[in-house]
Amino acid sequence: MRILRSLSVILVLALAATVAFANQTSDEVPIIPPTLYQEGYWYTTPVQANVYVPPAATIYHISWTLAYLPNNTLPSGIVVWLCDQSSNCTQLSTLFSTGSTDYFDGELADQTFKLYFEIPGSGSINPAYYGSNVSQVILDFQY
Repeated sequence: MRILRSLSVILVLALAATVAFANQTSDEVPIIPPTLYQEGYWYTTPVQANVYVPPAATIYHISWTLAYLPNNTLPSGIVVWLCDQSSNCTQLSTLFSTGSTDYFDGELADQTFKLYFEIPGSGSINPAYYGSNVSQVILDFQY
């Protein structure tokens, strides 16, 4: 009887965990990174889901593809940060134009994130770096 009761409790807890996040979805947010004209200046781009996000939905993964013309790569030396509304930030890879992070896991999905871009240094960038339309951020959330 004791074993049966323990198994019942485990089954109920497992079902509760499954019901808690019964739905998972992703939203591909197309972005065009800002044009970079000046070294040492931070440029920003907002990132917000394009679909309805239930109020209690939480992030469980974020991935990205960031690119600049003409080669759809990241400019040499670029620094990119992804920040939430509370200014919690994580630096995205400066070596690759694609990647992912679990840094924001558990945060509310119905918020505007921001991408910050900078080429360290001082002086103008000539020719300027133009963001490519192949760029996107994928927000994975559950509710």
